[in-house]
Amino acid sequence: MNESNKTTKRLTELFRIVIAIFMLFFLGVLSISAIFGTTGMEIVKEGEGVDTIVQRIREQIEAVVFYNDNILANLIWLVLGFAVVYLLMPLLKKMPLWAELAIVAAWTILLGSVWVNTSQVAPSEDSWVVSQTALDFSNGDYHEITGDDRYFRNYPFQLGFVFFEELLIRAAKLFGDIENLVFIQEISVIMLASSYVALLLMVNQVFEDKRIRHTAFILLLVCIQPIISCTFLYGIIPGFVFAAWAVYLEINFIQSKSWKMKLLWGILSALCITIAVAIKSNNLIVLVAMVMLAVVTSFKNKKSLCNLILSIVSIILCVLTPDLITSMYAKRAGTEFGDSIPMISWFAMGMQEASNAPGWYNYGATVSNFEISEFNAEVASERSKEEIKKRIGDFSADKQYRNDFYYKKFTSVWNETSYQSIWNNKVRGQYKDKSGIAKWVCDDAERTTKRYMDIFAQFIFIMCFCGILYCIKQKNTYAMIMMLITLGGMMYHLLAEAKSQYALPYFIWMTVFASCGFIFVFDKAKPYINKYTDKYINRNKALAENGG
Repeated sequence: MNESNKTTKRLTELFRIVIAIFMLFFLGVLSISAIFGTTGMEIVKEGEGVDTIVQRIREQIEAVVFYNDNILANLIWLVLGFAVVYLLMPLLKKMPLWAELAIVAAWTILLGSVWVNTSQVAPSEDSWVVSQTALDFSNGDYHEITGDDRYFRNYPFQLGFVFFEELLIRAAKLFGDIENLVFIQEISVIMLASSYVALLLMVNQVFEDKRIRHTAFILLLVCIQPIISCTFLYGIIPGFVFAAWAVYLEINFIQSKSWKMKLLWGILSALCITIAVAIKSNNLIVLVAMVMLAVVTSFKNKKSLCNLILSIVSIILCVLTPDLITSMYAKRAGTEFGDSIPMISWFAMGMQEASNAPGWYNYGATVSNFEISEFNAEVASERSKEEIKKRIGDFSADKQYRNDFYYKKFTSVWNETSYQSIWNNKVRGQYKDKSGIAKWVCDDAERTTKRYMDIFAQFIFIMCFCGILYCIKQKNTYAMIMMLITLGGMMYHLLAEAKSQYALPYFIWMTVFASCGFIFVFDKAKPYINKYTDKYINRNKALAENGG
């Protein structure tokens, strides 16, 4: 092996090990905390407050509550969950890829369509502002950005999703009048189904062991949080969908031998990640992960230097497109946006106490700070930096407080295993009264459904931990992209604003990645299971031969 190959091998190994170390730590903390307790997203009404050592909650529509779990029950459910997947997975041994793609897409569309039509959720709060603005823009009404309301001047990054919804609304108007926006929720369901197709195709491509694909297929079928979240019009699901396709297309681009196909995959990948970032700026985390994968794989041979070209093109498009959308709307409305809230204010927010949980949304850290700064981004940025310095001093002076703060912040995001999916369906407005499955889940079966989500998430956390070990052993660089994206999400929300609904896209990545962890445990457990199974069969056979 020449020196160049040795260097390449060391760099790719370092890439995997660094991701593994961080994710083993985060997943270890998350898995243990999930076994011992659960974070609940509740609506606390007047007179139903919670008083514990950990927190004091009075009337609050978005209350984060920390619950202790029955540890033994959790362990039993985990074993039962493993047993169910263990028994189902071999039955899929001969199922072709096309069948799994068709089933997962059809099931997601069927269940999702039933959900959005029985839930009848209407946008409210920020989602209402964004969706109503898209409706108004489609009618040539720009008062949201020409009037006194500073919403889009404060948050111009929201205009990317406004543009996405406006395009859908304009297309829908070609077929008749628009009564409500349920059709956008139905489109979100179809898009979610397409992302599952992309994820299964990705798993099929990066893992030689097809049992991993079969397991991912099972896990996606029973993952209900994303389906329930399709009613929440805020760009989270559509942004994730384009990001998932971008990653899959990038892997095709890197691995392709044909220059024509390489060009096609590259163009489509850059386009998808650009749309993902425009819809939801948090997908810059996915862009960073894609760039890192492209850089690491470019060390293998000189021809792969075109990976760097794809990265540069993607970065330029992702940086320019949001500004182009803002400029387009400013020109259409004949106005100027001026300064917006600086990004560092969200990091200052992430270090402050909030009414529901540490580091969650805090009006004072962003909007109030900007108002006090007379809407000057430079002044607001300096004020946020001063607040960050102050909080660093507080954490340095009291390390126990610092540890408690970040532990509660971390678990309030990732161990809130409904990821606000049910909550969003309960607190938003309604086009009609809920019926059918949505009424049942949001009323009588809310606790049961959340308990199912909790058990499922615990399984995913532990299997992801094992999946890291599997990928280290297999030296699978491409598979680590899923954990790199999740690591980016964990680090970002640990430092900046915390909110469990923003963790949902990363939970889907984790659900898919958990499949390789399951196979790791499956192979370790199978000899012992077969040993005891054979012993039981032989014992019964002997008893039968001896007359009982």
